[in-house]
Amino acid sequence: MKRLELFAFFSLVFALAFTAFVPENIEYDQRLINAADTGCLEVVRNLVEQGVPANIQNGEALIRAANNAHLEVVQYLVGQGPEASRVVAVIQEGEAFIRAAYNGHLGIVQYLAEQGPEASRVPANIQNGFALINAAYNGRLEVIQYLIEQGPEVSRIPANVLDGEALIRAAFNGHLEVVQYLVGQGPEASRVPANIRNGDALIMSASNGHFEVVQYLVGQGPELISAAYNGNLEVVQYLVERGPEASRVPANIQNGLALIMSAFNGHLEIVQYLVEQCPEASRLPASIQDGEALIRAAYNGHLEVVQYLVEQGPEASRVPANVRNGGALIRSASNGHLEVVQYLVEQCPEALRVPANIQNGLVLIIAVNNGHLQVVQYLVEQFSEAFSAALKEDALITAAEKGRLEVIQYLVEQCPEALRVPANIGNGVVLISAARNGHLEVVQYLLAEHDFNEDQCRRAQVACNNDQIAIMMVQK
Repeated sequence: MKRLELFAFFSLVFALAFTAFVPENIEYDQRLINAADTGCLEVVRNLVEQGVPANIQNGEALIRAANNAHLEVVQYLVGQGPEASRVVAVIQEGEAFIRAAYNGHLGIVQYLAEQGPEASRVPANIQNGFALINAAYNGRLEVIQYLIEQGPEVSRIPANVLDGEALIRAAFNGHLEVVQYLVGQGPEASRVPANIRNGDALIMSASNGHFEVVQYLVGQGPELISAAYNGNLEVVQYLVERGPEASRVPANIQNGLALIMSAFNGHLEIVQYLVEQCPEASRLPASIQDGEALIRAAYNGHLEVVQYLVEQGPEASRVPANVRNGGALIRSASNGHLEVVQYLVEQCPEALRVPANIQNGLVLIIAVNNGHLQVVQYLVEQFSEAFSAALKEDALITAAEKGRLEVIQYLVEQCPEALRVPANIGNGVVLISAARNGHLEVVQYLLAEHDFNEDQCRRAQVACNNDQIAIMMVQK
């Protein structure tokens, strides 16, 4: 008992001290916000009792408390009542509710929801689905389950699920359990399959490389996408031949998902079949025009698929429009697919304007960043004169930041006068970048190859968090 009394005494002392020793130039309302943000209930209560409005800055104190899971502070602020503090106004807007859902604070979500529509109009926020969307985006499965289980009559959450936004956000970030739960609600309750049919969730998960989510969605959804993804040519042919009346397959082909998925997995025969089958009926060229199929094939290094799509020509598929903006080239370089990079660069650079893309250096920097030495060597050998000195320095700094020792050695050894490596190393940026990120071997190489002055070594020592590197800087 004495311990509890002692704890209460020190809590009160802390509350009074916190209030007393905040600099005078900070307004009282900011003190309240800071206290709510850190969960200091005694400070919050003390400030409110002194007359600081609980609704300051449109409820910022409540939002901060909800965001950081300080349930007692939330309860106290809400308990002040709408007439006294107008805290309800912020609950009505739902910001506190959204923050709690986004961060997975189930207890606060439950408390705010239980205040009821008359008191706080929280359901208006749930109706818009922002809380559900944010919880799905961050993978907060327990919060999602609670929100959906409240039922459509109370919160009208299914209106959001109907649009599929929560499913799309969960798929985008690769939250497989959330995706499975949302899909499992069924078409009658949430009509999520309508979203799967238009493929937004599938596209989002595939574009971010969430393979398990892609597999799950493909297994749920349209037969044609599943067959194209898995390389089942006979099934694809059968489904396409049934026509739009029987299976509504052309609507899916119009979006290009079947083509994109088959290209993504390198199924050349299916790509050829889909492109060649009646473009007027299925409007496949619209997908090729956007270049998504070509980008996916290039990203995964499927050279034959890339060659086939490019060879269809601008009149049939307008693939060069994508190649001109460099999407396929960038993706193939980022994954180190040298043969695909070579093919794309060598195919009519004047028409494709590939050099313009290489000239701005994005392809080179991405290859350096991911440590694909062969791609870096090829690009430098082909376009050394086109690359600016500043770009080459940026490539060297990027390699140092990522610890790509072999790439650094190659860049330093290739025409140091043209690359202006000495000037860059002279100001110490490369050394500092390598030291800051703890790349011991890179630091050792740079110190062995180049002379750095005392100031440069000192700055590298300050930047690093590695004891071995720090000792090396001192010894140098």
